[in-house]
Amino acid sequence: MSASPALPLPQALRNERLSQLEIFLIAPYLIVTASYVPVLAARLGASPLLLGALTSLPAIAVALGATLGRAWTTRPGSANAKIIVPALIFRTQLLWIPLLLFLPAWRAEALTLVVVIVSIFAGVANVAFTILMPRLTNRDRLSYLVSSRWTALGIGMAVFTPLLAALLDALAMPVNYIVVCAVTAVFAIVNLVILGKVRYASRPAAPAEQASRRGNVRRVLRHRPALAYILMTFAAYFAQTAAAPLITLRLVRDLGVSNSDFGWYTAITWAAIALVGVLAPRLVAALGTGRLFALSGLVFALHALVLALGASLGWVLLSGAVNGLATVLFQVTAFSLLTDTAPPDNFEGYVPLQSLAINLAIFSAPLVMTAMVSAGVTAQAGLLICVLLRAAFGGVAWMRHGQKPA
Repeated sequence: MSASPALPLPQALRNERLSQLEIFLIAPYLIVTASYVPVLAARLGASPLLLGALTSLPAIAVALGATLGRAWTTRPGSANAKIIVPALIFRTQLLWIPLLLFLPAWRAEALTLVVVIVSIFAGVANVAFTILMPRLTNRDRLSYLVSSRWTALGIGMAVFTPLLAALLDALAMPVNYIVVCAVTAVFAIVNLVILGKVRYASRPAAPAEQASRRGNVRRVLRHRPALAYILMTFAAYFAQTAAAPLITLRLVRDLGVSNSDFGWYTAITWAAIALVGVLAPRLVAALGTGRLFALSGLVFALHALVLALGASLGWVLLSGAVNGLATVLFQVTAFSLLTDTAPPDNFEGYVPLQSLAINLAIFSAPLVMTAMVSAGVTAQAGLLICVLLRAAFGGVAWMRHGQKPA
C-alpha cells in the first residue's frame, strides 16, 4: 500500500479524537438496528423464514454496496462527503421504521425490505471509511486509532444499551419505537456533523485507473499476500459468525437464561471490548500484529468452548469476557494486516474485494449452521464444531503471520 503524505501530529491527534467521539455517538444507532429491529419484526409477526432473511439478506446488500464503494470513493470530490452521503441514506431507516408501524398490513415484510435496501448504502459507506481511515492519522498510529475506536464503541454500547431498553419498556407500542428512533436520530445527526470535521491527508499518488473492474480484480488477486489474506479473513468471519445462531439456542433453550442474564452477557462482552481496547496498543507492541491476529482465533475458539461445555450462568458471563477479548485482538490486528497485504498502489481496489469476502461469510455461515441444526445437530455440538473452525483459523494464521514480530 502506498503511504499517504504524513499529517502534522496535531492534526492527526485531532482527527483521532473526532473519530473516537463519532463512534461513541453512533452506538445508539447500532443498538437499535442490530438488536431492536429484529425484535420489532418478531413483534410485528414475522415468520422464522422472514427473520432469517432479516439477518442474512442485509449481508448480501452490504456486499453489493461494497462492490460500488471503490468507484464512489475514488471519484472527484470531498473525502468527507464520500462517507457522509451513503451513511446518511443508511440512517434514514430511523425515519422509515416509525412510518412503517402505521401500515395496515405487511409491516414486517416492509421493514425487512427497507433494511435490505438501505444496507446497500452501508456497504458503500463501510468501504469508503476503510479506504479513507489510513488517511485519518499517520501509519504508526493506526493500531492505536483502531483500538481506541473499539474502546469508545464499547463504552457507548455499555452506556446506551440499558438506557434504550428502559425507554422501550417504559412506553407502549408503537410510541416506544417512535421515541427511540427520534432520540437515536439526534445522536446519528451529531455523529455525521463530527464526521464532517475530520480532515484527511491527501490521496497518495497512484497509477492510472484500471480499464475495467475485471482487470482490477485480476490485479488484486495476482498479488499473493492479498489473495491469501482475503481467503484468511473469509475463513475467520465464517468461523466467527457460524456460532451466532448457536449461541442464542445454547443460552435460551439449553441453559434457560433470562432476558436479564442475556443482557449481562452482552454487557460484559462490551465492557471487555472497552477495557482490552485500552491495552491493545501495548499488546501489539509487545507481541506483534501477526501473533495477536493468530491468537485471536484461539481465543475465539475458547469462547465457543466455554459456551459449549459451561452449564451455569458464571460460565456464560466468563464466555462474554472472552468474546470481548477476542473481538478486539482480531479487529485491531486485522486492519493493520489489511494495509500491509494490499497490492502496491491499489488499496482502493483491494478493500471492496475483502469486504465482499467478509459479507459472503457473514451471509453463508449462519445458514450452513442453521441447516445443520435443522438436520439434528445440537447447539452444543455445533459450538464444538465452531471451536475446531476457529482453532484451525488461528493455527493457519500463526503459520502465515505468527512468526513475524510486527
